[in-house]
Amino acid sequence: MGHRRSFRYRGGPLVLAAILALGVAATAAAGSPAGGGERRAQLDGRAISLDEVAQFHCHDRDFPVIRCFASAAERDRDMVALGRSAELVAVTQYVTWYADANYGGTPSFTAFWSEPDLTIYGWNDKISSFRTSNGGHPRWWQDVGYGGAGWDWGTLSMAYVGDAANDQFSSVERLS
Repeated sequence: MGHRRSFRYRGGPLVLAAILALGVAATAAAGSPAGGGERRAQLDGRAISLDEVAQFHCHDRDFPVIRCFASAAERDRDMVALGRSAELVAVTQYVTWYADANYGGTPSFTAFWSEPDLTIYGWNDKISSFRTSNGGHPRWWQDVGYGGAGWDWGTLSMAYVGDAANDQFSSVERLS
């Protein structure tokens, strides 16, 4: 007759919290938000249609809610305030894209997550430049759902994506 082994948890609440935090970090690293839900957009706290997102300065930090603002400065202040939230500590922005070269154009979008369908937000085939942050590594795709031709500049920011890639992106995948 063999010996039976039993496992007894001897960690405290801090160990359990660390394990849970690692799970959240792994989800963030994979580039897709935990949970999900129906996407919706807000401009200064009021509802707007998703196809209006490309007209403003927005972020997807609070996915499935897309938060939009009249200026990039307002968006950035909102992201800093959200960064202080304990639930979102493991999530970091990785790329901001722009309609024009040299990080220009009225609208911009800061992503924390992969976006498999930029058409939802009115950003399909409208991106000319992007800035990476926090070691972010976006891979850009010509088709929705990470299909078709792909472009990958690693963690570099691009003041202009080049003639072949300009206004060609339909999805973006977070690699890191």
